[in-house]
Amino acid sequence: MIICSTIPQSSSQAFLKEFRESAIPDDLTLANVEWVEGDEALEILAGQALHNLGGHANQYATRDVQRILERYEFAENGGWFTWGTTLEGGTGTVAYCKPITPRKDTSKGFGRLAKDIKYETPAGCPALPLLPFIPDKYLEEICKRFNVPPSARLEGETAWQMIQRLNLPITICEGLKKALALIAQGIPAIAIRGITQWHEKEKTELHPAIAQFATPGRTFYIAFDQDGKETTRQNVQAQARKLGQALENAGCDVRICEWDRTLGKGIDDALFNIPEDERSLWLDDILDNAKPFKKFRRELQEAQSLQELKNLERLTYPIERATSGDYLPELPLTRPGAIHVISSDINTGKTTRIGWDWVRTWIADGGLVIVLSPLNSLGLQTANNWDLPHIHDYRNDKDGQQALEMDISYRGGIVMCLESLH
Repeated sequence: MIICSTIPQSSSQAFLKEFRESAIPDDLTLANVEWVEGDEALEILAGQALHNLGGHANQYATRDVQRILERYEFAENGGWFTWGTTLEGGTGTVAYCKPITPRKDTSKGFGRLAKDIKYETPAGCPALPLLPFIPDKYLEEICKRFNVPPSARLEGETAWQMIQRLNLPITICEGLKKALALIAQGIPAIAIRGITQWHEKEKTELHPAIAQFATPGRTFYIAFDQDGKETTRQNVQAQARKLGQALENAGCDVRICEWDRTLGKGIDDALFNIPEDERSLWLDDILDNAKPFKKFRRELQEAQSLQELKNLERLTYPIERATSGDYLPELPLTRPGAIHVISSDINTGKTTRIGWDWVRTWIADGGLVIVLSPLNSLGLQTANNWDLPHIHDYRNDKDGQQALEMDISYRGGIVMCLESLH
């Protein structure tokens, strides 16, 4: 699929080193990933968004075209790309990229360092789950692990078709490297691009790319990261519960993988930190002791109930949290259907805390945010800090409105003044 010479020498060592540090052999990396730079990389990430503008935007350097090109100009420096494969063995339709010079997420607000956006999906494209390409060498390892004779493979059958037909166990994880690290150990794995992207946008059913394997009796392992930060861990557990429920509804046997996070947050990190000759046995232990979904769900419900009891015991009047510090601390999680109010003085970090703790978390969980600002100048400042489009960034004509709607969908929200709400 990929020829090693297509990777520039200046980038190849770092490119392959990154995957080696996720316990992935070079041949499996090069079967799935290629290095792309220059105009080709820019076209991959921005091409669909430019195409969606339509009309004269494809012929002239309009403001909207220029805005998209500037947003993705970082891609010209190059990065590794993958498309995955299809059940039938073709190339996937939507790229997944890690640029060498990532763009910045400025949503943390005033006085905070911008966070790198490590992985990209082309603008205007759906975040499809990725089926990694499985070379014959690694399909043989899968057969050995699950005691499948080589003769069981039908003539002309792809690796994923064989896995589907034989109802072999599958692991779902976040990110390509984690899936490849598992495949290297003989475990079929599907990569989702983010913990919320196991379903199509604005839907709650399994994505068709996953649903095609969700057959009754199949074992699915969910191997999300073992995060240390409490709010992140709660978000990850919430998505594992939703994904697990959808799989269980399809008749699957769902198991939740857990491991000592000191070995590594991701399962690929943990595998890299384990001696190579011990990795297979370690994974056997992780899979054998994976938590049944019903037990995982019950433990989550118990933990939530205990937390609610603690909150009730602690609170004697409607104020949920008070602080006397100079700056606001991390905010509690938002609750759907509730109105949340922050009352604090100027320069106490309201914009920063709301943007980072609530807005970005809500968007990451598939939500949409509408920000109403009393002043246009404040709205522009908020849009910049929260990485959201401002209504006045785009012309008030058909092409401008189409570009704005696409940007709202892509970035998860919009900022406007009250007068623009209509």
